[in-house]
Amino acid sequence: MKKTNLFTKLDQIAGSFARNVIVTVLYIVLIISVVSILGVPMASTITVLASGAMAVSLALQGSLGNVAAGFMLLFRPFNVGDYTCLDGNEGTVKEIGIFIQF
Repeated sequence: MKKTNLFTKLDQIAGSFARNVIVTVLYIVLIISVVSILGVPMASTITVLASGAMAVSLALQGSLGNVAAGFMLLFRPFNVGDYTCLDGNEGTVKEIGIFIQF
């Protein structure tokens, strides 16, 4: 996907986010397809996936504020390469995403 011209009109941050979302969705479709080919009933597969999604959403309930803040950062108060000083932390912006990476 990086070699295609599909994301050239988007800025770097939005293009990276779109690529990550597309790759995640494609992995989920791949897993569902493989499980279906192996002969597992789809009703039970979908039930397990829904239960897992519910468990993950409840576990991340406290982090939803961070996710909302990540979406707000996608609207560019900062750009990649900017030097920032926030709450005593200084540094150069390398990447903007939804989740914090250390």
